[in-house]
Amino acid sequence: MESFKLAALIPAFNESKTIGKVVSATKKFCDVYVVDDHSTDDTYLQAELNGGCVIKNMGPNGYENALGYGYTKISRMGYDFILTLDADGQHDPNYIDFFLKHLTLENNISIIIAQRDRLPRLTEKFFSKITGKIFNIKDCFSGYKCYRVKHFLDYNFSDHHLTGLNFLNLALAKNKNVVTFDIKINDRSDQPRFGSSLISNIILTRSIFIFCILFILRKLN
Repeated sequence: MESFKLAALIPAFNESKTIGKVVSATKKFCDVYVVDDHSTDDTYLQAELNGGCVIKNMGPNGYENALGYGYTKISRMGYDFILTLDADGQHDPNYIDFFLKHLTLENNISIIIAQRDRLPRLTEKFFSKITGKIFNIKDCFSGYKCYRVKHFLDYNFSDHHLTGLNFLNLALAKNKNVVTFDIKINDRSDQPRFGSSLISNIILTRSIFIFCILFILRKLN
């Protein structure tokens, strides 16, 4: 049975309506760090009042940059694993118990992915068909993931602007152990922060293309 320290990383931009509830529920399982991504509402205050340790994103704004900034900070704090989830309430924190069971029962896991029951974008659905057949992974773009810190110490989370895929790309190219389980996601109460459908699909298409190139190059090395 493996003993480990786990931290949750939650990037948040103007999520004052939901961040308190997410932090409070997540605190039941592990330490919680919220990266406030230049919010103009009281996201910072709500996260702090509900027990989160708030990190101000001092770099460029944006979901990917906030994740990268937070991961860099937390990975230096002695945690064995860092779990990422969204601030908007779509990811039910109670699923963290599933992550913990996998970490407890299985050795040398590199990444755990909570696979959503609904993929909102056309590019995600298309890519999931490919990765499902090749790697048996149906939701590479899920933001609900857990990473073993020591496997990625020499790399940056947001390298190559891969929309959260850089560490997964590395793990697959190096034949690391990637585990998945299925979840149901909750609906957002407002519009997503990732941009319009067209813009987000363009960004994800670019990420898929770079993912494939990097995977081939890393596999050859």
